[in-house]
Amino acid sequence: MDSNDPLRLDTQGAVQGLPLSLVIAMVLVILVAPIAFEALHNFSESTSRSDIENELNRFNEIALVVYSSQSGGFTSSLTHKIEFSPASGVRIEHIRIGADLRGDEYYKANFTEYSIDGQAYMIMNSGQRFPIMVDGTGSLLIEDITTVFIRTLRLSLIEPNASESGLPCGGNEGIEVRFICVEVIDNA
Repeated sequence: MDSNDPLRLDTQGAVQGLPLSLVIAMVLVILVAPIAFEALHNFSESTSRSDIENELNRFNEIALVVYSSQSGGFTSSLTHKIEFSPASGVRIEHIRIGADLRGDEYYKANFTEYSIDGQAYMIMNSGQRFPIMVDGTGSLLIEDITTVFIRTLRLSLIEPNASESGLPCGGNEGIEVRFICVEVIDNA
């Protein structure tokens, strides 16, 4: 046996140098692991943010088609399925679409906001601003998403003179702008 071998057995049968190597390896793991987990979480959060924004952009594109249509026309009412699936370890605190056009926060009907893991709200304004109201409540608030979330929505154009109570946003008297009414069709 070579006397310069760092792993040579001493007279008692112990392996010399191995405990020190293990301690150094463990210290390196302890120092590097938090950095690696933080990088993984940041990547997951970035991926989730991108997915949310892409889904909301698709929703806004459908809403713009409906808003640009003629009342009673082929595209004045369309369905759209939204799907949010946060990456592992990411929690979407909330997504809010629309607002009550008669309420104090009517201006929020022109944009969508969301929050991830306690971070500040991200606001997406559409290129062409159009108000959105959901059912009779004003807004669609989706909270605490940690797994796949799917909903089918019907987007309908509502003219200021429409007064049918059969509309999902019925009771829209006093609203003097055309807007998109969103109705939740199913909770898949």
